[in-house]
Amino acid sequence: MRSQTRKAHRFLAAIYKIGINRAVNVPEKISRELGGAAYVPVIAMVGSRIARTTLMPEGGCCYRLYLDTRLRKAAGVDTGDIVGVMLEVDRESRELPVPPELHAALCPFAESISGNNTGASPRISSLGPRREDGGNPPGPNSARFADFA
Repeated sequence: MRSQTRKAHRFLAAIYKIGINRAVNVPEKISRELGGAAYVPVIAMVGSRIARTTLMPEGGCCYRLYLDTRLRKAAGVDTGDIVGVMLEVDRESRELPVPPELHAALCPFAESISGNNTGASPRISSLGPRREDGGNPPGPNSARFADFA
């Protein structure tokens, strides 16, 4: 079996502020190497703190990395500071398991709505109020919305 090697991308960037958020721009060359998807899951290291996060589109072909408080404080940096960043593409699943008790509680409800008796995990999007004819509830501008509110 071939071992999967991760390529670490290292760069220096200035922290800037967008509203209340702090961020750094990922250099264009690294963005191209990571690129393809609109959002790229990564493992980021800032200072000595490691976090699983997601790169966001910054514009053009570049990405932006938001720095949460724990990353910034661990590195002792803030807006205007130059910080060293290491990124690796995160190939681990980000899907969280549904606890068995929740799964058991939701399955009968999901099956009654969809008529699906496969025993598959319910999707949250499949849950919610339905009309008697099986359609979606009326929108907020509908005269019938008051019946659902």
